[in-house]
Amino acid sequence: MRELDIEKSVSRLDGFLSGIATYSGNIRDYSAYAFIAPLKDEKSCEAAIRDHFSWLPDLEFSNIQVLQNGLRDLEVEIRPFLVRDFRYGNAEETNKLQNYFSFRIMDDILNAISGYKVTQVIKLAATPAPQSSDSVFFCICLETDVIVVQFNNDINFIESIKG
Repeated sequence: MRELDIEKSVSRLDGFLSGIATYSGNIRDYSAYAFIAPLKDEKSCEAAIRDHFSWLPDLEFSNIQVLQNGLRDLEVEIRPFLVRDFRYGNAEETNKLQNYFSFRIMDDILNAISGYKVTQVIKLAATPAPQSSDSVFFCICLETDVIVVQFNNDINFIESIKG
């Protein structure tokens, strides 16, 4: 039953993140996702993400950072990725939205991990390619799985397919 609960919670978080991304910039400039990836024998969240994105064999990471205060740091670290290039309010309103959304996201994450042990929380940036999205991954590592929250700046990718 716990597996179903975590999948349901992460699916709900995925939809919420997708909705938040629509507040940022032009349509399709930014995207955000949440998913669960199994940790294999090496217990590496980098390997779990690479396995999840098997169609991207060149996926590499730079700027790997273990968040020392775990989930407490995560709430603050995700804020800049929420409501980027907001066109419907000033900086104060944007800041309030970022704070509110990060609180709601953390609430969803805490529901998802209820009863699980968090081993570490890691922030990874995908090494950007000129014609791809700039992606940042936040990994909540559990004993056998990792919950991944992914934020993308898709502007370079969109421009490259426009030609």
